[in-house]
Amino acid sequence: MKESTGKAVARELLYRKCLPNWLSQKELETGNFLLLLGEKPRELQYIDSYGTPRSQIYSVERIPEVYASQVKQELGVHLQEGELKTALENLLHGNENFLVFGLDVEGSYMSQLDPAMTPVLLYSWRNPNTVIATYSSVGRDTETIWEGVKSLVIFLWLSREKTLKTFFSLAERYRKARFETPEIMVLRDFFWLRSHLEHSLIASVMMGTTAAELVSA
Repeated sequence: MKESTGKAVARELLYRKCLPNWLSQKELETGNFLLLLGEKPRELQYIDSYGTPRSQIYSVERIPEVYASQVKQELGVHLQEGELKTALENLLHGNENFLVFGLDVEGSYMSQLDPAMTPVLLYSWRNPNTVIATYSSVGRDTETIWEGVKSLVIFLWLSREKTLKTFFSLAERYRKARFETPEIMVLRDFFWLRSHLEHSLIASVMMGTTAAELVSA
């Protein structure tokens, strides 16, 4: 399956720039990675370059045919067939620690948001030192754009100065990358951030740190 240029760039940035800057070489060599490798395990070349044994790499795959392909490739990693949401919920009940989550979790705020996001955020709550990276492929349909506008208004209400600074900074980056509609791209980013915040709020209720009556649908 052909992947988008955006995901390829994001992956390169995460594994070549971010992780080596955020984590020590010892952590990279000894930590566990939870990934969604898919049919073409593009992440492995980067993790191999850290000197990380493949026995410390775990992958979850929900499509039987793709899982069978992974098994045939003899990747040397821990492969699990099933839903990511279930795998993460099981992790929450165990003692397995992970250094990095590299999760291709897609969707939009109003529809198709991966149900695994709530256990992802619960895990990060309990394991604040874990690096969690997600990818999103959110559409530019009218519904999405209006949700972005709504998100922008909410962020302006929360922190006007920081929101404006972030908005124009992101728009300039998209403009330099030659996107035709940089402002629309930022609106996508804003409502994706909002969805993460709302999942975090739900997770905080589940953890008992926020009263349920303070959270409305």
